[in-house]
Amino acid sequence: MKAPKLWIYNYDFEFELAGIQRIVFHGKHLAPWYFLNRSGVVLIPFADEQDSILIQELPDERVLTGLESLLGYRPKLIPLKTGLNESNSLLYDFLKNRSLVSEYESHQPVPWGWSLSINNYQETIGFIKPPRFTVDTVKLINSKHYSAQVRKNLLPKTFDIPSLTITDAGTTKDEIKTVLAGFQQLHSQFFIKNFYGTSGKLSDFCSSETFSIKKIEKYRRWIQKNEGVLFEKFISKKKEISVQVDIQPDETIIPVAVTELFSAKNGSYIGNILTDPIDTVLNELHSQLLPVLKNIAEKGYHGPLGIDLIETENGEYKLLEINARLTMGRVAFEWHRKINCHKTGLFANLFFKEQHISFPESLDETAKQLEKNFDCRISILNSVHSKINRSMLVTIFIAANTKNILLEVVQKIKPALFQ
Repeated sequence: MKAPKLWIYNYDFEFELAGIQRIVFHGKHLAPWYFLNRSGVVLIPFADEQDSILIQELPDERVLTGLESLLGYRPKLIPLKTGLNESNSLLYDFLKNRSLVSEYESHQPVPWGWSLSINNYQETIGFIKPPRFTVDTVKLINSKHYSAQVRKNLLPKTFDIPSLTITDAGTTKDEIKTVLAGFQQLHSQFFIKNFYGTSGKLSDFCSSETFSIKKIEKYRRWIQKNEGVLFEKFISKKKEISVQVDIQPDETIIPVAVTELFSAKNGSYIGNILTDPIDTVLNELHSQLLPVLKNIAEKGYHGPLGIDLIETENGEYKLLEINARLTMGRVAFEWHRKINCHKTGLFANLFFKEQHISFPESLDETAKQLEKNFDCRISILNSVHSKINRSMLVTIFIAANTKNILLEVVQKIKPALFQ
């Protein structure tokens, strides 16, 4: 009999890879961490009924009842309720609660992504991974440097993006300024990326010819602490997509899904659109990306993996980055196949700031009216309300028969909520 799983939304794992210090809230509702700590319910489609999911606080019971009605079951949600000492690491807060650790030590940990701390915890309770699967392997594959190398060396030239790396820890501030100026002259607009980080964090967009001393010092720290920095040309895009695969321990590569990804200019995640059928695009991209996927499998990594690409106006694909972990694109797909009977679906995180919030009544009322007007279905997957910050995160899934309907509905939801 398989051990029940303990799903851990350790969204902070890439910051751990980057050596970023853990943050303790001291009673403040620090964004986005406060909201992410309460977003573990998005993992429900992955979990079986006997599994459990870590979360800081439970969402409104009416949300959970609605999800149970949609799915036909409800995994156990474990509220940590850490209080004043809450941090931006669910695992860290969980490990401080000895009674909970003891209660769930027979559950196999399944994290969002593998870091040293999650690896150590798994080994402590007796769940050992295959020897070639190491944290160093995960760190390498998640590095922006690795993404830049494989798109240049293993893929057709069309997948490459002009880039440059600095890896010498002895690089001076004046040398960084010189490199920045030269790259800016060549490419005008570009990104400066820490080798680690996610969703636009630890990344700067540059379109100016001047760089502050503060930023130069920051890039120098990145080089010294995180093995280097990547300078990457900004590429205008028609759309951004994410290819989801599973890599098995025997190196079998299973294509799972393609989702269209929406993000802000700085890279911050907004949502994903899924369209059926996706097999043609998935098979085409899987075939083209196979040299990279095989390289990853040969290094010993197995588990979920996402590759983010952009499609340019002339129809070329460019590889942005590789995420050796679960991704929001994969989360969107799991909700899509579990609850969507329409042709298309949109998974989105909607963040509202400084608004008077009446939940769930206003949200339910708005959803029902939009469902009637647009022949769609709107499911509320999660809600996180911060009274201190007067802000709210709402996670939704919209099902409809066309992409245009999805986009029109999601654009109406946010203003309609607070009229």
